[in-house]
Amino acid sequence: MIAILAVLLSAGAAVADAALETVAAHDALEAAWTPVGPGVHYAVVAWSAEDAAQTVHVLRVERGQRYVRLAASLGRGQVEGTESVLTQALRLNAAGLPGNSGALAMGAPLAGSAASAGGGGPAAVVGGVNADFFASSPTPGLPIGLHVQGGEVVVSPAGRPVFAVLRDGRPVIGVPQLAGAVWREQPSGAAFGAPSGAATGAAGDGGGGLAAAGGFDDLLVRASITEVNRPPNGLGLVLYTPRFGTETPPLQGTVVTLRGVIGPLESGRVYSGVVARKEEGRVGAPVRAAIPADGVVLAGRGPAEVLLEDLSPGEWLQFQVELLPPFDQTAEAVAGWPVLIENGVVQPLNGSDTLVAGRHPRTALGFNDEYLFLVAADGRQPGYADGMTLAELAEFMAALGATEAVNLDGGGSTTMVLRPPGEERPVVVNRPSDGHERVVANALFVVSTAPPGPLATLHVRPAAPAVLAGATLPLQVLGLDVHNNPVAVEPAAVTWTVGGDEHAAGAAPFGLPATEPGILTVTARAGAAAATVPIEVVAPEAIARIELIPDMLHLAAGESASFDVRAFDAAGRPVWVEPRQLTWTVKGGLCGPSGSAAFLGLSCGPGTAAVDPAGRVSGLGPGEAVVEARLGAAAATAVVTVDRPPVLLSDFETPGEWYANSVRAQAALSFVGPPDHVRSGRLAAKLVYDLSVSPGGTAAAYVTAATPIPIPDRPRGIGVWVYGDASGHWLRANYIDGDGHRQVMDLTPVGGLNWVGWRFVQGEIPADAVLPLRFERVYVVEMHRERQSRGVLYFDDLVALYGQP
Repeated sequence: MIAILAVLLSAGAAVADAALETVAAHDALEAAWTPVGPGVHYAVVAWSAEDAAQTVHVLRVERGQRYVRLAASLGRGQVEGTESVLTQALRLNAAGLPGNSGALAMGAPLAGSAASAGGGGPAAVVGGVNADFFASSPTPGLPIGLHVQGGEVVVSPAGRPVFAVLRDGRPVIGVPQLAGAVWREQPSGAAFGAPSGAATGAAGDGGGGLAAAGGFDDLLVRASITEVNRPPNGLGLVLYTPRFGTETPPLQGTVVTLRGVIGPLESGRVYSGVVARKEEGRVGAPVRAAIPADGVVLAGRGPAEVLLEDLSPGEWLQFQVELLPPFDQTAEAVAGWPVLIENGVVQPLNGSDTLVAGRHPRTALGFNDEYLFLVAADGRQPGYADGMTLAELAEFMAALGATEAVNLDGGGSTTMVLRPPGEERPVVVNRPSDGHERVVANALFVVSTAPPGPLATLHVRPAAPAVLAGATLPLQVLGLDVHNNPVAVEPAAVTWTVGGDEHAAGAAPFGLPATEPGILTVTARAGAAAATVPIEVVAPEAIARIELIPDMLHLAAGESASFDVRAFDAAGRPVWVEPRQLTWTVKGGLCGPSGSAAFLGLSCGPGTAAVDPAGRVSGLGPGEAVVEARLGAAAATAVVTVDRPPVLLSDFETPGEWYANSVRAQAALSFVGPPDHVRSGRLAAKLVYDLSVSPGGTAAAYVTAATPIPIPDRPRGIGVWVYGDASGHWLRANYIDGDGHRQVMDLTPVGGLNWVGWRFVQGEIPADAVLPLRFERVYVVEMHRERQSRGVLYFDDLVALYGQP
């Protein structure tokens, strides 16, 4: 069964805890969608499973919309780099995303400008999701499959399924293939460096095109391009464009730089350039060639070197790459794996693969004849979202009505951004499983080019769907035009009607005084536009549960902070309360046998902290105390520590407490002393690993605690000293939360293990992590087969971190 949660979106949060209406039938899907752009709607879907909670965010895009376009995006705008989905969206908005940027009017021919694509105004991102799986080294952020944006072939295909939008607006999912060639031939009838029309590649075409090379004489004239903007993979010829970055990865073989190349690399176009430089890369002395802004780099090994070695500076070359039909007409494309639905049929999946059969956060794209669907399923958050198996994801896509669908990168990468109604900027609307956004390689955005218009409708956003009597509920009014573009509304121009009484608002947000329990009907009017929302006022007895955020607070002596208070009724509905309505007390700290304050020899109790009637707590002196807030029968507590130092979890002085294990790799752990690398004490842990033995897939080597190590109270993070080997791999760690679930934290960015010597690295623990916590392991990981290598790492002094960063 599908249940749709119709929600109000909060400007500063993912999804507001406001007036949730559950629609419990597939036939009712249409009634539950919230418009966020022209023909673009959003919904949160509670997908029922027998043994799991599954929360799924869906963007539905009507095909054929005049003012709707799609735009693929790269992290930091180039192959070599990663960036969060939200940062990519904000960057595109800041750049104005001009109409010729390669976004596509769905259902309409590709046009050179927004005006020729049906007119319109400045383009703005209204939603989007993360896209492809990606490599961590030596090219962090390299999409695993094809990436095309604005018709530019950025990364060549790699045998993976691709979601593409063609120039005529049609979406397609399939496995594309690439043909490419470079040949010696003076451009005829064209200015130097200018791209000509598509070459036929047929025999007898004057020596150019994509015809295959024959004997040795042909090898002196022509060579096949095998890849675009990828690290070399054996013998072949790789083409590097400025989209890759400022320089190539380390290269062996013959490397030729061409200058005078005009325009981005498009499928089927012929380009010319002049040889500006020729280099030779060898084992132990590879070449990292600079990629000129007006040129490309050709890197060849094997038969392609016959042509490259024979070239001379000043010589002209032509080259062409072409995606084979139907992908030769691709305007935007991102890759994924595997295909979930083809021709309306859910595809068989490998149920023995834990990545397929396990429940994880998931991202997917799908479509049918009417709609395109962008889907982000949350996971790894018990009680809210356990995640989906790929079979469950395929079932969900089919229930939405998709006849074609493909899985994208998931796990901690799963992210959806959305422009809330009436807002200018997109926000993250799902709950990433890491507790924060992960940087990713690329994304796919839904873009509106609708021209701005006058105010057509209002959207009233209460801070909560209910309010405690005696509190003042903030309400915000937002304006939209007929295309759901935001329209500024002056607070002074809004008239509020509450239960028949009119109030003129001179400031925003409007404060709704809630005096007595009951239902208040609130209407906002500005000119001819109006919106009405019912607000329930409840008595203190209706409050069933309260929460203090955060539930663990670390202060310095003399420092003060306030708690956020969240209240809920018996049905779990949020209720707005003010801190002054609660009773606040400071109680004795955790000084019993298990109390961390006593363990550290610190004081505890009221002498450590004080709290005022508004819930503002101040640190008085070193120690630990408990702040309690009470509202009727409901109560909540938070632990306050003052001047809390890091807590040592392991000094790596006891060999029996740790061991090495691995996945698709080899690993050995020993404990060494001087003259080997030791940061403090007598010993350090030495991990010797070999990821190169992997038969394929992600490889990892672990330093694992024989017994997971208890972590006192609620730390802000975990840190450890690491002697690096500059391998360019990814360093991560795991801890186990109070629900027994393994959680992951990043100690470096993807590919960030880039130093030699001792360095302190740390990862964050979310403020809402389920306690108690136990540290399990630290590990080095590499996803890309070609970058999996051997190395040695040392570890010392693992600590839990508290207080301010």
